[in-house]
Amino acid sequence: PMPQPKPANLHPPPKKDLPSLPRSPVSRDEMDRAVLRIQTSARVFLGVRQWKKRVRNFVFRTKVANEILSTEETYVESLRLIQPTFGATTLRDFTKLDQDVLFANIEELITVHGKLLDGLREAIDNWGYQATIANVILDNTDALSEVHGKYILSYPKALILLKSLEMNPLVSQYLAACSVAETKMARRGLKDMLIQPIQRLPRYQLLLKELG
Repeated sequence: PMPQPKPANLHPPPKKDLPSLPRSPVSRDEMDRAVLRIQTSARVFLGVRQWKKRVRNFVFRTKVANEILSTEETYVESLRLIQPTFGATTLRDFTKLDQDVLFANIEELITVHGKLLDGLREAIDNWGYQATIANVILDNTDALSEVHGKYILSYPKALILLKSLEMNPLVSQYLAACSVAETKMARRGLKDMLIQPIQRLPRYQLLLKELG
């Protein structure tokens, strides 16, 4: 007869006891030093994160401050160009009275914004981590509100007059020639120039909001 295979051993082999590794006792001083190392590493890590956050904030604030300064310089330059550019005429149909209505209190705007511009330049010249540009604008808030308030009240009347003047071919041709000739204003017309003071104050609010 053929030999029969032996049944498989269904029982696992007995476990062998592994020799236990000797444990060296950890002293209280070693434990304290380990905790101190962990705490030091954590403080260094958090310090680096805070430092990077501070640098990012400084770079952003510097960018916004420079933008405020740059736009203010452009704005003041535009104000100073309006009257000499568009008012230098002897046309009978574009009288001194018309110009007084159109240009309203432009000179007052130039004075107030010139002072603001000086303050912004000084703030940028002394820029640093603790520097702020918001105070410069806030210190001039009353003067800005006063001159812009007067301008806003006269602005609708100026637009009506300008529309009427542009119906005169001679005046219309003159104003068009002025807007084309003045390259510093990127060929903007008088209407485009007159709306700038209306748009300026909301611009400050947006930029200051960015600064937080």
